[in-house]
Amino acid sequence: MLLPKRKVNLERIKEIIVDRKQEEKLIFLEDEIDKFIDWYYESMIKGKYEGVGKYYYTCEMKNLIDKIAVWYELNYPEYALDNRLELLDKCSSEVEISYDKFLKLLSCNEKYLMSPPRYPEIVYLDSRFSPHLHLTQTGIVESSEGIGPYTNYTIKDKELEGMHLEKAISLMKEKKISLPNDNELETTLNYVKTKEYQIAGMLDAAMYRIIERGGKRTGPRRAFLFAREFGRNIDIPMKYSIDYSDPGLRRFVNSYIKSGGRTNLVCYVDYYFREKKYQKLETVTVQELIMTLHDNAFEKYTDEEKELHQRLVDTLSVGVEKEKIKQLTLNKG
Repeated sequence: MLLPKRKVNLERIKEIIVDRKQEEKLIFLEDEIDKFIDWYYESMIKGKYEGVGKYYYTCEMKNLIDKIAVWYELNYPEYALDNRLELLDKCSSEVEISYDKFLKLLSCNEKYLMSPPRYPEIVYLDSRFSPHLHLTQTGIVESSEGIGPYTNYTIKDKELEGMHLEKAISLMKEKKISLPNDNELETTLNYVKTKEYQIAGMLDAAMYRIIERGGKRTGPRRAFLFAREFGRNIDIPMKYSIDYSDPGLRRFVNSYIKSGGRTNLVCYVDYYFREKKYQKLETVTVQELIMTLHDNAFEKYTDEEKELHQRLVDTLSVGVEKEKIKQLTLNKG
C-alpha cells in the first residue's frame, strides 16, 4: 500500500514543479495591455470600420484604459491607500468609489464601451415572422413562440420558459435541431459573450496600467483595490508587489490572503528593479513569504496576527480548564 501512495505524491510534486515553471515565465505589464488592444482591433474593429475609423476607435480604447487608470489614481492617492486597505481588512466591505460620477466624464461611445451588454426583447430563428423567443435583459426566456411546431414538438415552447438563451441553444443542438445560418439566437449570444470579454479585458488592461503607473508599492496596492471593486483577479497585483524593502509588504500579503488569495501563487521579486526587459527575475510563493517575511524590523507578526494567536491561546486555555473541571467532577463522583 505504501508504493502507490508514494507514486501519487511524486506525481503531485511533478505537477507543482510544472505549474511553478509555467508561472515563473515573466509576464510584462505593457505586453498584456498591447495583447488586449490587438484582440480588440481584430474582434471589434477590423472589417467594421475603414480608413480613419479603424485608427480612431483603436486609439479611443487605449485612451479609455488610461482614463480609467488616472481616475482611480485621483480617487485613491498614495497617502490614502494603506488606510483604505486597513479599513477593508477590518470591515470586509467593498470599495466605495462613485462609478456614476466617472461615467459622467465619458463620451457617449466611451460609456457604451463601459456598459454591460443587454439582450434584446425578441430574437428570431430566421425571418421576422419565424419562431422566436422573448428575453429578459439578462437573457432569460420569458416566453417562446413557434419553437414547438418548428421542432416537431421535440421541444415544447413551455419547456424553454425560465431557461437562459445559452442553455436553450444547447438544448436545441442536443436534440439535433438544425438552426439557420446567422440566426439571431446564436448571433445575439455571440455578441453578448464578445462584449462581456471586451469589458473584462478592458478592465484587466486598466488594472495592468494602474500597476505600471503606480510603481513598485503604490501600483500593486491601488490595483488590488481596483480588482476588489470590479471583480478582477487579485492575483495580478500580488504578482508584481514583491519589494523586500517595503515595510508594509507583510500587511499587504495578509490583505491578499484574507480576500481569498492563493498561498501557492508565484510572484516576481523586484519586477521594477530589472535593468533589462527580459532579465530573469527571482520568484517567491506567497506561502514562502508568510513563512519568512516579518512585519517589521522588530516584530515577526502583525498586530492582527498577534491578536489571533492570543485568541487561539485563550480558547485552548478555556478548553483545558473545562477538561480539568470535568475530570475533578468525575473523580469526586
